[in-house]
Amino acid sequence: MNAQRNSSFELREYQAVAARSCLAALRTGEAPLLVAPTGSGKTVIAAEVAKHFRRPLVIAHRRELVEQAQRVFGRHVRARTIQSVIREGPGSLLRRPDALFIDEAHRADATTYRQIIDWFSRVPRLGMTATPRRTDGRGLCDAFSIMIQASSVSELMDAGHLVRYRAFEARDEHLRQLAWMKRECGDYAQKNFLN
Repeated sequence: MNAQRNSSFELREYQAVAARSCLAALRTGEAPLLVAPTGSGKTVIAAEVAKHFRRPLVIAHRRELVEQAQRVFGRHVRARTIQSVIREGPGSLLRRPDALFIDEAHRADATTYRQIIDWFSRVPRLGMTATPRRTDGRGLCDAFSIMIQASSVSELMDAGHLVRYRAFEARDEHLRQLAWMKRECGDYAQKNFLN
């Protein structure tokens, strides 16, 4: 847990504090769940932690998240989709990881994630999410032992790191107007917005 790497990111104070807290938790045998709002730099924080490992593995459920992780974490990190790791099995990883980073960790109680966590149960583990609760109501305490909150939305807006938002009430007629839009992975598909 001492393979210092260079990073091209200048951490903001809340990111540096969160990275130090995650690293301290990992060093004491905890499995931290990093909670931070969308746009706060969870991947940057985790990449800072990953610099202290020689063979980290990042898993995520979507290819776009894996590609983002690979760009942010750098070349020394292997980033894979959860599906590819499950399909190929733990033996497909030529070098056993010395740390496991789980993006969108609120999914960690799913069968596929549990299988990978079991395969690498002796490996330090860090989860990252903006939403630390599952829609089915099950907890995440089987996968993570401590929660570390980097910052809140209001703190980030006050510091100028996130723009203030305006919320509008969605009425049934508004939702019906959007019914034609295609969805992918539970979100509106990018192709809806391309001309």
